[in-house]
Amino acid sequence: MGPARIYLGEVAMKAAGAVVVLGLMASLVGCSSLNVHYDWDTRAEFGSYRSYDWLTQSSGNARDAQEAMVRSDLIDQRIKRAVESQLDAKGMRKDTENPDFLVAYHTGVQEKVNVTDWGYRYGDAYWGWGGRQLDVQQYTEGTLILDLVDAETMDMVWRASVSEALESNPSPDRVERRINEVVAEMLKAFPPSRK
Repeated sequence: MGPARIYLGEVAMKAAGAVVVLGLMASLVGCSSLNVHYDWDTRAEFGSYRSYDWLTQSSGNARDAQEAMVRSDLIDQRIKRAVESQLDAKGMRKDTENPDFLVAYHTGVQEKVNVTDWGYRYGDAYWGWGGRQLDVQQYTEGTLILDLVDAETMDMVWRASVSEALESNPSPDRVERRINEVVAEMLKAFPPSRK
């Protein structure tokens, strides 16, 4: 099933058709490669980081229902388990007394509309001019940011961020599996190489 087709000149607007896009985007999320953005302090001594702990964060109040869904305790537990699993696999240990670095994460959601203008289409011999063709895709984009902070200086030394279209009403197993995949991809480049 493709995105909703809108022809200006035939119909003024078909906003309801854009709902179909959520199903399309959901089917693409699982198979799409992630575009992870990295930034880090080139002077940081990442080789000396052997232990970590979580930076205490205030969760605050959600502004709306979507934000509350992303900020849930269940999502928090899944993200923390995924991060700890990846760091443990890299030989780093959790140390609440004397960590070398601290980990923080941030989540967010944003409503997006993607419009592709295909120009004017040509009708058949009987109907003539076909009008302008637009593909309208409406979806919710989720963002996850991981920050690593030097425990001694409290300076941020590394950040990874990724955004992707969110599925509509995924199962808890699907959410956990996707968080694990996303976090693994985000931490794949940590510690950064000196090249």
